[in-house]
This record gives sequence, structure tokens and C-alpha cells, in this order.
Amino acid sequence: MTSPRRFAVLWVVDAQEDFMNPVAPGGRLYVKRPTQTDIEGSQRLRPLLGALVATSRAAQIPVVLTADWHTMESPEIDANTPNFQTTFPPHCMGGETDDALQAGARIIADIELLRPVVLPATQSAAVAMLATEYAIAAQYPLLVQKDQFSVFTGTEGVDGVLGALQRAAASRGAPLEIVVCGVASDVCVKAAVEGFLARGIQVRALEDAMEGLDVVPRETLFAEWASAGVQMDTASQWMNAQVHVETPHALARHNVSAQRRGR
Repeated sequence: MTSPRRFAVLWVVDAQEDFMNPVAPGGRLYVKRPTQTDIEGSQRLRPLLGALVATSRAAQIPVVLTADWHTMESPEIDANTPNFQTTFPPHCMGGETDDALQAGARIIADIELLRPVVLPATQSAAVAMLATEYAIAAQYPLLVQKDQFSVFTGTEGVDGVLGALQRAAASRGAPLEIVVCGVASDVCVKAAVEGFLARGIQVRALEDAMEGLDVVPRETLFAEWASAGVQMDTASQWMNAQVHVETPHALARHNVSAQRRGR
């Protein structure tokens, strides 16, 4: 169960057509394990990720979505001889002008994005902090574009995003908790989780709201995360627990009331 008095932030990793749609116009780098059929792969997560975002919006929990956003010049794009470790075939080509290439970069339609605040990969930490503060105040989702699979190397302003989230949590007297879901669990999600832990940020992983490629076996990866202090949870448990979570506005009211009582 999610602990009360935490400033929870839903962090959705790369819920994009090229990763979660096995057929055109997406599916250029469809995420599934070798033993899975297309239906058993990341496609099955689409309605669940949509429900997680909708639940967060209703509970006034900030939502951050990351998105691969490449051009043909991106360092991890290799159209000829990708090694599928540091280089990959063209995918999520949001930086290109061709509509057909761009299509795979779109966030899946199952996630209803209402007035997202878009943070390009090249924006500075200072601009990223301002954009994140605005998104929190306006209760809009923040869409963070990245040019590498790790948001910590592919987005120049990512520490500004985290700085704003940490300041928001501190102003409400609650520790920050990043609630992670998305794809691929053993590539982009793994890089995000490791980056949060390296910065001393509490992480909650929704294990049934992720899919991977079996670069690292699922059970091994989740055991490593648990040993590192990640709280392992399921999407249904987390969504059901939101009645117990202090939302940003509820936390603010709590602190004002406490200050008044102390006068």
C-alpha cells in the first residue's frame, strides 16, 4: 500500500506507439519478451496505463510522461547495423518532419493528455524547473522529450524537473515518491529507476504496469530493485490506495491548518 503523507508523482516511461503498437503506424520497436505473442506484449498495458493517468488526474497527483524523441542524427539511431544495446533502428522519430515517421512517437491514445506542458530534450534545467512548477500548479501533465533511452542523459533539463518536484514535496511537508510504470522495464524504465535512486529519491514500481525485452530477466530486475529499496507494487493496489494519499492541494491545506493552529 502507498504510505500516507507522501507527495506522489506518476512517472510514465515511453508509452508511445512505436513501443506499444505491434502494427502500423507504430511498432517499429515493439516491446515484448521473446516468449510472448504480440497480444501478450506491451499492447496489453495500454488500457492500464490510461487508467493510471486518469486515476492520478482525478486524485490531483502530478503526472510526468517521458518520450523518446529522435531524429536520424540521434546517437542511438542506427538504420543499418543496430546492436540493440546502445543503438537501435529508427523509432519514435518525433524530431523528423515526415508525418509517417513522426506517427510512432505519439503517446498512445489510451492515455488522455489534457493540455500537456511539453519540455523539449534540449531545454535547460532552469527552464525545466519553471515548466514543471507551472504543470504542477495548473494540474497539467508534463511531457518530457528525450534523445537517448535514459532520461538522465537524453534530457538536458531533467534535474530541473526533479528539483521542482522535490521543492513541491518539501513545501507540503511530505517526502517525494516517484511511481514508475511503462516500457521497456529493462531499458528505459531501468535507467530511470537507477537515476532516481542515485539521487536519493524514493521509487515505487508498478510491476504489472511494465513490460520488457528480457535484456534482464524480469524476476532478476525486480529483485534487484527491491534490494535497492524500491517499493514493489501493483497498479490496482496503488490506484485503490489513492484515497489514502495526500494530494498536493490536500497537503497544502493540511500545512495551512497546522500553521493556524500553532498561532
